[in-house]
Amino acid sequence: MAKRQLNKYLLDDIYSVLLNSEFGIDAFDITFPDKGKVLLRVVFRPEKQYEIMIEDIGGLPHRVASTEKPGEHLSEEIYGDLGFGQIPDRMYHWIENLAGEIRASGARPDGIGELAEQLEEFISEHIEEPNEKFSDQEISDLVERLERLEQRFSELEESGLFTAAQKANIATKIEEAAEDLPHLRKGVWYHVALNKILTAVKAALSSKEAREIMKEAAKKLVGLG
Repeated sequence: MAKRQLNKYLLDDIYSVLLNSEFGIDAFDITFPDKGKVLLRVVFRPEKQYEIMIEDIGGLPHRVASTEKPGEHLSEEIYGDLGFGQIPDRMYHWIENLAGEIRASGARPDGIGELAEQLEEFISEHIEEPNEKFSDQEISDLVERLERLEQRFSELEESGLFTAAQKANIATKIEEAAEDLPHLRKGVWYHVALNKILTAVKAALSSKEAREIMKEAAKKLVGLG
């Protein structure tokens, strides 16, 4: 028997929720597995641990379950016994929880929350059209800035501020930020990119020099340094 598929009318509603979200539809990987009970999986490209999965659980009338990461209160929550018409609503709530999780990521109890807030304020002051996508030229310019930023961290590794392992982790986050450029709106990209880099260097943020480095990184990314 052929695998059941979501109909076009329902898919249009789902795509509309993703398209009109603050992230835009290109921020998500959308797949329809050919086998098994999973009908739909949507993954947030920049942080792939965040996803929503719609699963066929059968019954009469036919029902589905929604597994969401993050949930409203937990890192993963499952909503079962749903009608198909409830899928767009679950998608909407998942995106709300996702946005809240990303915003809250800067408010950590490890002493870097204040710096994260300062970086966010700096970005907000210097980014024009935060809800627009990057042009090809802007992407090219930002890739060059990220490469220069990675070189700066290499210099800091040589000076002894970072270990080779810490520098490698930072380089990975910078590469991920570059890969996100075509998919995210400007304001979201800057938020996610800086948060990734900030997380990677947080072990060294107890020093005044390291804090200045992150401020320097923010300036480089907006073309002021």
